[in-house]
Amino acid sequence: MTKAEAFVKAWRLAANGDFSLVDQIYHPQYSFQDEVTGITIRLEMDKRVATSIHKNFLHGPYRIIHESDVFLCLQRYAKNRFADAYHNVVTAITYLEGKIITQESFPSGMDNDPSEGKNWNWEDYE
Repeated sequence: MTKAEAFVKAWRLAANGDFSLVDQIYHPQYSFQDEVTGITIRLEMDKRVATSIHKNFLHGPYRIIHESDVFLCLQRYAKNRFADAYHNVVTAITYLEGKIITQESFPSGMDNDPSEGKNWNWEDYE
């Protein structure tokens, strides 16, 4: 399984309350600085935040921008489950000792549904 596949699968499982793969692929010293609040987020807090995000958003297909032993950058689409709102999300991940040590996601709003005219639909990602 590639780093991107493991990341996406881990959070799909986590959306249903299964954090076993998240725990396997994240470094025990994982953290990142939330740029809005200035708070340092560690893994257990990130799990709680991600759980609430996954209740509100559905993540669609992804594409790898760059993947190496120490860095992964991927792009995904997200759909608000309760509104007609879509996002393009770029996530940058760094690795230490083969495990995720930091990650940052950069969402930007979209004017239309990215699945329109494509060979996928949101139901495939429920």
